Amino acid sequence: MYDKEKMLEKLKGLKALAERGVAGEKESAQKMLEKLMEKYGINENDIAAETVEMAWFRYHDDSEFRLLNQILYMVLGDCDYYNKLGASKRKYKVLGAYCTAAEHLEIELNFEFYKRAMQEELKLFYSAFMNKNKLFPSDEKPKAKSTCKDLSREEELRLSFMMEGMERRTMTKMIERD
Repeated sequence: MYDKEKMLEKLKGLKALAERGVAGEKESAQKMLEKLMEKYGINENDIAAETVEMAWFRYHDDSEFRLLNQILYMVLGDCDYYNKLGASKRKYKVLGAYCTAAEHLEIELNFEFYKRAMQEELKLFYSAFMNKNKLFPSDEKPKAKSTCKDLSREEELRLSFMMEGMERRTMTKMIERD
């Protein structure tokens, strides 16, 4: 026996992915949706019964807030009905939006996926920034043993292209600007 409510939530999320996904993602979600609907005897009307409710999404910092806002905009379109709650001393803050259960699931899945992707890209960005600005000790200073892993050829290329697009910053340039 299965919990029909939980299954409907999963199916609604799959349906949303099948409608809004990209290329192979869309097709895979549609096939899985059809398979599960048949297996559990659920039809389109069961899935379509949607109610719009306030859903709350957790985030930790400004970059996650900006990412979550963009995902809400991507899924829901209009961004006039989001409410920011939570005190700054908490570990996390919450953002609310009126959406259906399927949209709620789609937002959560996208937020988790893109949050991890953004963290990976930030690691590369930090490496590029440190290298571009030569933020390393001079030759006279003792250096710590390197704990960095070797980069693949693809990562090296991405790092070098990212560095090319950056401006090298120096203290003298900053003083001259002011």
